[in-house]
Amino acid sequence: MLSLPSCCRCGCAKASLWANEFDLSLHPDGDFQQIEFDQISDFIKRVEKQLVVNDGDALDQFCKNFSDHVNSRNSNHKLRVAIILDNSGPELAADLCLAEYLLTSHIADHVSFHGKSIPWFVSDVTGKDFNWLLNMNILELEGANNDQYAHLVSKWSEVWRKRIQDSSFRFETSYFWTTPCTYDEIEVVDASLYQDLSRNYDLIIFKGDLNYRKLLGDRQWKPDNLDDKINAFYRVQIGRSPSCTCSKKLEDPKLGDPITDCPCGPMVVALRVAKSDVGVGVDHDRLIELQNETKEWWTIGKYGFIQIISPIVFSAS
Repeated sequence: MLSLPSCCRCGCAKASLWANEFDLSLHPDGDFQQIEFDQISDFIKRVEKQLVVNDGDALDQFCKNFSDHVNSRNSNHKLRVAIILDNSGPELAADLCLAEYLLTSHIADHVSFHGKSIPWFVSDVTGKDFNWLLNMNILELEGANNDQYAHLVSKWSEVWRKRIQDSSFRFETSYFWTTPCTYDEIEVVDASLYQDLSRNYDLIIFKGDLNYRKLLGDRQWKPDNLDDKINAFYRVQIGRSPSCTCSKKLEDPKLGDPITDCPCGPMVVALRVAKSDVGVGVDHDRLIELQNETKEWWTIGKYGFIQIISPIVFSAS
């Protein structure tokens, strides 16, 4: 049997992460670092050292465990994935590529993209942005500098339109994403959204800095304090009961460690380039390194997080 493809080692998840750098809040003049398509894998290797938290291996293991359970039951069920979007433009294109990889590699059944009803920030993805990207064609790209890339964009736009038609891609929105509420309040403020996320998905990926801040309650946690990580993440165990005992499956459970085999609720992952002074789960020695480089390390849009929010070990007993 072929081994399950790895969504992090293949670079798709990391490409989606680092595309979060293409943010008008950091580049209001549109002055982005230009990266050719065939240079993306080299770019990802170069910025590997800029990952502050990297739970990529645990995410890969979760996907493998899920597939193994499905195979053992002779079921055709695959991952149901939700991506809570951040920026339009290059980041949205990278998110679509990640979703395409999950489908074509037979990891996922379908992917739902959750955008905003209005731009909370100027570059946030709305339904209009999503539809514009999926309906681009060669005529609209006549002025492009590179005909090869123009044809690629047109080709994939057509592929993704078909994904929408067969419901393997879906775009959804909720008023909740443009409220000032933090994400521990989803169940109270928008019960239907909470039920949807809890029951209809196996993997939820939150993109970007604002989503990360709202997952953590936008509080000033100590980045290397384990208790702060536990307290921050305990509040956003979407769909998972406090009575979950899946940590007992681990040979040597340590507080705060990701749990990669847990059917009690969806896995929740954050892909975030840090642009604000909110963060937890940073190794102490790594934090010292970062602070020695610059005290502003977490606000300059240079350092990334691939971080599992749920499920994690809350009790090592």
